[in-house]
Amino acid sequence: LKLPPAYRESLRRLEGREFILGIRPEDIKLLPYESREGFSAVLENVEPLGNEMLLHFRINGGKIIARLSEYEEFKIGKSFNIVVKFDKIHLFDKEGRRLGNSP
Repeated sequence: LKLPPAYRESLRRLEGREFILGIRPEDIKLLPYESREGFSAVLENVEPLGNEMLLHFRINGGKIIARLSEYEEFKIGKSFNIVVKFDKIHLFDKEGRRLGNSP
């Protein structure tokens, strides 16, 4: 995950420590795989929830969930690029406690 320079500086304090990067599903934007922005993710599951849907992705051995308010047809196994709103990320230690001021 490539972070903007300001965030990389903020995260230097965590260098060598294990942490969890938290991103709310509504703070994730999908782009076509051909775009050069964001990072690559493969769709594993689509979960319709009435007025919205959750899309479950696999990324670099991890998982991420995006929430969309509009319905579209999605094909399982398709690749997308994902962009996150970096001003909305949250950092936690490995026990799940929030780490001070997130970047």
